[in-house]
Amino acid sequence: MRHLSYVVAIFAASALVASCKSSKQDPVVEVASSDPEMNAAIAEAKRRYPELVKAFEGRKEGDIFSVKYPFPTTGGGVEHIWLTVTSIGPDAVSGRIDNAPVAPIGHKLGDAVTVPSRDISDWLYRLAGSKEVVGGFSVKVLLDRENKK
Repeated sequence: MRHLSYVVAIFAASALVASCKSSKQDPVVEVASSDPEMNAAIAEAKRRYPELVKAFEGRKEGDIFSVKYPFPTTGGGVEHIWLTVTSIGPDAVSGRIDNAPVAPIGHKLGDAVTVPSRDISDWLYRLAGSKEVVGGFSVKVLLDRENKK
């Protein structure tokens, strides 16, 4: 059974949206590619992606936008990595890698990358002056699991 690595922002989720910087290695959780809850979260993120685009188009200084992208690893796996969004085009999102990859993905923390928007596995944003985080569907699944322990 193939597993996917999800960089979890259990403690870093608020830091991610507060500062858009991760200064250390974030916790990583292995999740099976067949996990129904995670697959439902990814499907919801994809379905609701236009909400992120609309919010980004109306962005103001201090708003923070992030997407999670499944980078292939050199070992044949996948690691989902957060990007701080710098631009959104019709078919792609550009941003900077916001957490240090655990497995080799050909990029490092802070690298500028452009990824196809159709493959984004999650997204979130926080508007300046707000404490509300919108999105973060995979984070919610993992936080719920952590809280049940």
